[in-house]
Amino acid sequence: MSIILGMSNATYHQHPAIGSSTAKLALRSLRLVKDTIDGLAKPETVAQQVGTIFHGLILEPDRILPNVVDHGPINPKTGCEYGRDTKKWEEWAIENPTAVFLDDWMRPSLDRMPSAVSDLLLIPCDSEVSVFVDGTQFRMKARPDRLYDKLIIDLKSIDNIDSIDRSIDKYSYWFSGSWYRRVLFMETGVHHDFVLIFAEKNPPYRWRIVDLDDAYRKYGDEKVTDVIGQIGQAFASGNWEDQDDIRILATFPEWKSDSINIQYDESEA
Repeated sequence: MSIILGMSNATYHQHPAIGSSTAKLALRSLRLVKDTIDGLAKPETVAQQVGTIFHGLILEPDRILPNVVDHGPINPKTGCEYGRDTKKWEEWAIENPTAVFLDDWMRPSLDRMPSAVSDLLLIPCDSEVSVFVDGTQFRMKARPDRLYDKLIIDLKSIDNIDSIDRSIDKYSYWFSGSWYRRVLFMETGVHHDFVLIFAEKNPPYRWRIVDLDDAYRKYGDEKVTDVIGQIGQAFASGNWEDQDDIRILATFPEWKSDSINIQYDESEA
C-alpha cells in the first residue's frame, strides 16, 4: 500500500491496479471491465486528452506552461490546424511528445475563475496524488486531483454549467467520489469529504463548486461495495460473463402514441 507523489499521468494509468474509471464500467458490464483490463476497449478519447491538459494547467502549471505551443500541425491546403482526432495530429503528437496545445476556451476560463475556486485550489496540498491499496482479490488505485488532510477535490470541465446534474449522472461522478473515499480510507484510515469543481468550456465560462448530498454518498458507497465484490469474484473465479437477459422486449414509446394511427386489414393478418 502506498501514496506516491509526482507519478506521471501515463505511468499511473499503465499501472495494473483497478481505478475508478475501470471499476465503474461494472455498472454497465462486467465483461467490459475485463476487456478494458485486457486492452480491448477503446483508447483515451480526445475529450479525455483535453481534460488532462486542463488539469495540468491548473494543478501543475510549472510542468505544463513551459511546454505550451501556439498551434498544432497545420494543413498546408487550408492554412488551418488539423483536428485533434485526425491521423496528422496523432503523428504530430508522437513527434512532439512534450508539446501542449491549449484549446481556445482554456485561457478565458482560467481568467474568470472566481476567488472561491482559486482560494480552494490554492490551499497548500498535493496535486495528482497516486494512491494504491491491496484489496481482498485485487489491487485498487485512485488519483485525486487535489488531496488535503480530509478533502478530495475532483476537477471537471463541462460544455454548459447548467448540465451539471446530468453530467454527474451520465459519467457516474458519484461513483468516482465514493471510490476515491474508499481507497483513501483503506490507505489512511481517514474519512475524506469529496468535492467536484466544474469549469465551463463556453461563454460565459462559469465555475461551480459542487458537493454531493448524503443520498448520493450512500448510494455511491453501496455501489462501490457491490462492484468491488463483483470484480473480486470475477478475478477469483475467472468468470467475467454478464448475467443480462439475452432476449428483451422493445415497447412502443408513449410519446409516439398520439402521432400515429395504426390500421391494418384483418385479411392481411
